Amino acid sequence: MLKLFFKSIAFIFGIAIIVLLVFNTCNIALCKNILYKTSNDTNLIVLGHSHTECSIDDKLIDGAINLSQSADTYFYTYFKLKKMVEANKSISKVMLVYTNNMLSQDRDNWIYTGQYLSSKLPKYAHLLQAKDWYVIFRHGQPGNVANTLLKIFQNNLYSCIANNNSQLYKEFKWGGYLFLVRDSIPKEIFLYKEMATKEYNVTINNKSATSTNIKYLVKIAEYCKQNNLKLILIRPPLFSLYDKYYDSELHNMLNNELAGIEFIDYSNCKLKDDEFGDFEHLNYRGANAFTKILLHYIKCKYL
Repeated sequence: MLKLFFKSIAFIFGIAIIVLLVFNTCNIALCKNILYKTSNDTNLIVLGHSHTECSIDDKLIDGAINLSQSADTYFYTYFKLKKMVEANKSISKVMLVYTNNMLSQDRDNWIYTGQYLSSKLPKYAHLLQAKDWYVIFRHGQPGNVANTLLKIFQNNLYSCIANNNSQLYKEFKWGGYLFLVRDSIPKEIFLYKEMATKEYNVTINNKSATSTNIKYLVKIAEYCKQNNLKLILIRPPLFSLYDKYYDSELHNMLNNELAGIEFIDYSNCKLKDDEFGDFEHLNYRGANAFTKILLHYIKCKYL
């Protein structure tokens, strides 16, 4: 009986070693810079969550690539930025979303809980270091983390076998400009006036500033400085009724942890109501108008 027990332990240990070897081999293969190459003239990368995803049409800006994605946090953006810069030496400027809701405690939840973990972590798992995995294991729910690890193993193994040196950031769906067809402003104004104000204020009062997400924002700033990258923080247009909670904290960081970093604030940019999809997102009409405004700024400032 004891002999059978040790044989079982040895078998399980052997399987674990094989799985780890395969996992590590896949990670190495998926980190090849050639898999993340863009066009040779890419000099500006736009990163962030849905605000920049919906507001900046990179097709209108020569040399730009927008890899923003809904629900992205600074945690995952950090790995995306590092790999894209390593693979594309022509990138010299980083435009990063910096807006009110990125300071919310909810953004930490976007890193390691529920559907966010299972949808985001598999895209970047091969780029994480031990200290980054510690964040996931420390805060994530064990069952969810285990299921996500299985998904990562399956996805990475498939990508290693099936990928033929194609652009992996596209295969893993790292983001891009979203042509948003939405016209919810009349409805949102009605809800705001009729029923939403009291509930909304209660929600805001219960929020506290994020921690993990902001730590990785600072890491992004440090990485850009160390690699001579021009970091530009941007707050895209917000509808006039949008409640800018954490506004004082947002500006305090600019005077402390983010001191000296350029911040362009378009939150009060005058756009038409029908150019907003909702209170915090531009639709395709707004993106077209705003990108042209941004392009003018870039040309005057950097060209």
